[in-house]
Amino acid sequence: SSRRPASARGGGGLRLPPPPALADFASGGGDRLAETHPEWAPFVEEIQTSLEGSITSHMRDCSKCRCFSVFSKTTGLKRQLSIHSFSSLCNAGVHSLASFVREALLRKKDAMLEAMAASLQIAAPQIMQHPHVAKQRQTDTFASLAVVAAERDRIVSQAYMREDMGPSLMKLASIQGALDLWRELDAKGHFPRGRPIPHANASQVLPAEVDVYACQLLQHFVNSAKDAARKWEEKWAPAYFDEVFSLFGLPLIDLDACLRERSADTVPPLNGIVWAKSGNGWTIDLDDMPLALEAIERVRAMTVAVRVRPTLSHEAGDVQTSRVLEDGCTIAFRDKVGLSGPYKPGSAAAAIEQTLEFDVAISGSQSALFSSCGVKALVHRAVEGYTSTVFGYGQTGAGKTHSLLGPQDAMSQFADDTPTLTTAGHMPAECFELIEGARRAKVSCQGLLPRAAQLLFRVLSHGGGEMPVVRTSFVELYNEKVFDLLNPASGVLDVRQRPNAAEGFHVPGRTDVVCRSAEEVLRILRQGVAVRHTSAHSLSRESSRAHAIFTMEIELGVGKCGKLVFADLAGSERSKKVDGANIQETAAINKSLLMLSNCISALAGGDTRASSAFRNSKLTKMLMESLCGTGYTLLLAALSPAERHFDETANTLYFAAKCSNIRRHTQLNLTPHEREVLELKATIRSLRRELAEAKSQAGPAPALPAPRSLLALPAPEERQRM
Repeated sequence: SSRRPASARGGGGLRLPPPPALADFASGGGDRLAETHPEWAPFVEEIQTSLEGSITSHMRDCSKCRCFSVFSKTTGLKRQLSIHSFSSLCNAGVHSLASFVREALLRKKDAMLEAMAASLQIAAPQIMQHPHVAKQRQTDTFASLAVVAAERDRIVSQAYMREDMGPSLMKLASIQGALDLWRELDAKGHFPRGRPIPHANASQVLPAEVDVYACQLLQHFVNSAKDAARKWEEKWAPAYFDEVFSLFGLPLIDLDACLRERSADTVPPLNGIVWAKSGNGWTIDLDDMPLALEAIERVRAMTVAVRVRPTLSHEAGDVQTSRVLEDGCTIAFRDKVGLSGPYKPGSAAAAIEQTLEFDVAISGSQSALFSSCGVKALVHRAVEGYTSTVFGYGQTGAGKTHSLLGPQDAMSQFADDTPTLTTAGHMPAECFELIEGARRAKVSCQGLLPRAAQLLFRVLSHGGGEMPVVRTSFVELYNEKVFDLLNPASGVLDVRQRPNAAEGFHVPGRTDVVCRSAEEVLRILRQGVAVRHTSAHSLSRESSRAHAIFTMEIELGVGKCGKLVFADLAGSERSKKVDGANIQETAAINKSLLMLSNCISALAGGDTRASSAFRNSKLTKMLMESLCGTGYTLLLAALSPAERHFDETANTLYFAAKCSNIRRHTQLNLTPHEREVLELKATIRSLRRELAEAKSQAGPAPALPAPRSLLALPAPEERQRM
């Protein structure tokens, strides 16, 4: 034996020790496992028997091992399964036996890990990536089976404690996997840098925006998981979350680490989003479906909504003078006497606080404003044939334009859009959902006008029949001069009274564009916004220097027309407090707003001659139909909570309070002939009611004898007497 060639001992190489799995079994690892954990004895016996059969088979096939191995000289293989005896086999034989033992160990461990994954409600491949799981899985010893089995028993026995946390962890795992898939595709160049992802309706979503959205989404669900974990520990005390939700002593998920590893802790949070139920649990609810009849009928002819914007960076340190109460309709504010310090319940400052109640008071997101202010009901009323108007009022920099229009990059997004990628067949569904979510997140940031335009066509499509024609126009009043934003070359336009004085004023010569979809309306809107008069000053980086009015006229049939009007009024400002503002522009803005305030005062006071006050300014002339007419109007009053703007905040609240006192009746937009027909029908109904009341008061009429027919022949007896 000592003189045999090296090629005979190792299949062509030096004799090597058995691999770890086979070495552990040969050194008694299996016997020790069977002694300490009898439930594993059948498995060890199965390994023993299979090894004996494999050695016998190998001896028949390998002439070298028949000549030189220990097994060729002895019988009773069970006594010879040792490191020394295995080392006498050729390398091919040793590795074949070692692979068999290792695969047997892995099959047992994987079965137990799958049971653990099912109990944890996590995908099996994901649990395999856990550091300690991977370590235990790769440990080629029989003792590791007992460790994995003990961990499996613990996890399965605590399943009832994890039921409440299951949905949160599943959502978190889903978005983690989606973000990793997206970045993998992005790294492979599926999405060219700087180019938007193509959509059917030309929505503009960049790959970087999808990545930011996914990080924001991950932030949201990490925070949700943290809140759920705190509630879980309160329920299951004295158990600890990190102990129950762990694998082999290491926490199952490090919520902070999953943000750091994906750089998701460096992006701004995703605020003001409402999540809808879906398969994965992270679809944004845009609340863009038509309203029920009951919700439409609740809208008032004059609705006032007040929005308090957040404090800006340059206002840091200012005491807040106004806030929204929890009832969602009350604004609490303090004058300068009560500005001694921050608001605290029960303090002296709180006692000085005053309140005003409106239809809606909000300090939330764009989505919350769209859902609660009543603009959805006004869209329905416009489709019915009324004039519906939304106009924003408030100080410069208070957020009027943002509330009505939203960010410019969000105006090109559409809720009902789909990506049209050439690589669609190679993209996982999770990545499509991220693109969809990023687009819907941008839609949720849109102002009232873009959202209302999309809702308008959704309502029209639900009506059935031929789609009505929608005509749009966009004009602005700059320094008391009217300009057409859809045709700037047309020059200065005039404001003229309509032939029927009761119908108010109009702007002859303005451009009306026929739009047959929401995409066309938003394209016209972006075209007009691009040429508006704006400038930067100390209160706003992009301040509107003119009043802008966007109108959508809906042709509903012969002589019947609904209107949806959005007026973005330039903000009131004081020249002494604004650096960089043009004095002439400021004077023109404040003058027109003063005339508007006088008109509102006359309407609120019930002055029968209030309509004459609307002739004093071009702005009031253009808004006369909306404020003096028979339609529906929504005032959106924008407030800044900072102390430095308290005077303007008080003026805005005073203006909103006056609007709340306006009482008006509503009537459809009809031709004179149709209006006369309706009046006659109303008169007929009134006369019928009066006749019915008169009959009920007079009581039942006396019975009259049946009339005798003049043509009736006399009876036979009468004929005989005759």
